[in-house]
Amino acid sequence: MIKRLSDPGLGEKYYQNKSRMVNKDGTFNSSRTGMKLHLYHYLISVNTFKILLLITGSYLACNLVFASAYMLNGVENFGGHSNHTPFLTALLFSMQTFTTVGFGAIYPHDTFTGLLSGMEAMFGLLFFALATGIVYGRFSKPSTSIKFSEKGVIAPHGESGNAFMFRIVNARPNTLIEMSVEIILAIKEEIGDNINRKYYRLKTETSSVVFFPLPWTIVHAINDSSPLSGLSKEDFEKLDLEFVVHIKGFDETYAQMTNIISSYWHKEIEWGAKFKRNYTLNKYGSVEFDINNIGEIEPV
Repeated sequence: MIKRLSDPGLGEKYYQNKSRMVNKDGTFNSSRTGMKLHLYHYLISVNTFKILLLITGSYLACNLVFASAYMLNGVENFGGHSNHTPFLTALLFSMQTFTTVGFGAIYPHDTFTGLLSGMEAMFGLLFFALATGIVYGRFSKPSTSIKFSEKGVIAPHGESGNAFMFRIVNARPNTLIEMSVEIILAIKEEIGDNINRKYYRLKTETSSVVFFPLPWTIVHAINDSSPLSGLSKEDFEKLDLEFVVHIKGFDETYAQMTNIISSYWHKEIEWGAKFKRNYTLNKYGSVEFDINNIGEIEPV
């Protein structure tokens, strides 16, 4: 008897949703509402363009506020000489003070302007300390890039008949070691009027590798002990099959364990196909593999 897996955390109740549980990029296809904004998590996870826009916009906004304060106090309270308009003079003075580069041709000439410029200099130091922390947090955050084949395949394999296969490759020049894989199969199950999900852990021929310099083809043999035994392409669609993949390994660049999640929906399974052998030898006799060809398949 094939052993059923208890709910891995994805839920057993099936709400007849028309989409997958786990997206290709590893995010879960569900959302939680009512949560408060976690500022640090947002700042280190938002995309690069938005964080640059946020930092630059905050910098300009702060300088506009202080420039307005200098304008209200009167630019005649600046010492030195400026050929610019009053507001531009106040803005340039604010930017020089905010970045703590020191006063140039313009300098504070009265008590209030001196106190305000001192407070702005302190605020500028705090601002750039915060910006530096955000940038460092983003750079130091472990970020491993594992490239998955676009599709999984059902192909003839050995004496067992068919097998479910997919490929992964390290898409960065860093070193990954002690890699392991776990595949959880989600199947729709109808019990009377209720529709639930049931889960199975799929056994792979090679569940772990010590080194990961080349593509790794992960194989699950479809035999009598497999929950995929006897299922056709039509059954895959009818049962809304989804293969949830969890890859983990040690990233030597960050000296930390890393986790990657992805999935293959039944619509992304190619039947009667196999992956091409895209290995070549260079003039030095070393094996080369173009990671952009990882998903190339051919009929069997």
